[in-house]
Amino acid sequence: MDPMRECETAAPADIEARAADWLIRRRDGAGWREADRLALDAWLAESSAHLMAYWRLETAWSRADRLNALPKQVSANGLPARGRRLFPRLARTVAVLALFGGALAGARYFLPRVNAVTYQTGIGGHRIVALADGSKIELNTDTALRVSGDARQQNVSLEKGEAYFQIRHNPSRQFVVVAGGQRIVDLGTKFVVRDDINRVQVSLVEGSARLEPLNDSATARPVLLRPGDVAVATEHGVSLSRQPQAMMVSALSWRRDLLIFNNTPLAQVAEEFNRYNKRKLVVMGDDARSMGVGGNFQADNVAVFARVAQGVLGLHVESHSGEIVISR
Repeated sequence: MDPMRECETAAPADIEARAADWLIRRRDGAGWREADRLALDAWLAESSAHLMAYWRLETAWSRADRLNALPKQVSANGLPARGRRLFPRLARTVAVLALFGGALAGARYFLPRVNAVTYQTGIGGHRIVALADGSKIELNTDTALRVSGDARQQNVSLEKGEAYFQIRHNPSRQFVVVAGGQRIVDLGTKFVVRDDINRVQVSLVEGSARLEPLNDSATARPVLLRPGDVAVATEHGVSLSRQPQAMMVSALSWRRDLLIFNNTPLAQVAEEFNRYNKRKLVVMGDDARSMGVGGNFQADNVAVFARVAQGVLGLHVESHSGEIVISR
């Protein structure tokens, strides 16, 4: 099941229970690790409902500070030492539950508003989203993402597709992108994130960013990206490579509705065209699939490319309903 859709359909009571568990673990402090913080951040980034539930409980917890005096009064009456040690946490937990109803009713007055907005494009679509902080997000073809946040953090969840981020860095307000099982933290950056099936690719154009796994793993470690770095994350780990500036520019040619190929196998060329067009290219035969292709093409004009394949590359082209078949 899609984890984003699962969090949207979770019962409010289940979300509140999970938020309470996270809050108690973090406030208790014992055994709280960096991996726990990352896991909490990922859970909060999944849904605005998660954020609201956590803030409501955190506010209620803070209001329970006045109960700190209660253990002192009880200890004077001879509460055993073990009970005195456990009582502060117990009192706070009970206080959170008792105050939750009031916090829920009054949340609209004293909590910051968190609005989650979904943006998407269809096949061949291109959209620019301007955020209030001056940052911009460009959505490529067949892309969907959700934006939410508060005064402390801006969150973007890339659910599918590809997007180019131009982030106006604010050290007091973290910008986080979640894609697949990865979390990208802006450190003053321009970068591209592409979320394919079982694969997330992050290309760093300018500035720096930190790529880190959402889940704790003994083999997964955060990766600091610099301009020219391309990180590919799969279930087997993260691979890092360098890319010349010219290739970075070519990879962003979709922003101008262009596809640029440089001795690219025809099979890969067809895959790229198929991202932008409802009429699909089908390449038959290993000889044709491995043939190198170069040139600049309009992303949304697959018919022109088919004529080039026939007239210039000498390939056989057949047009069918919904697809164009290319072969030797």
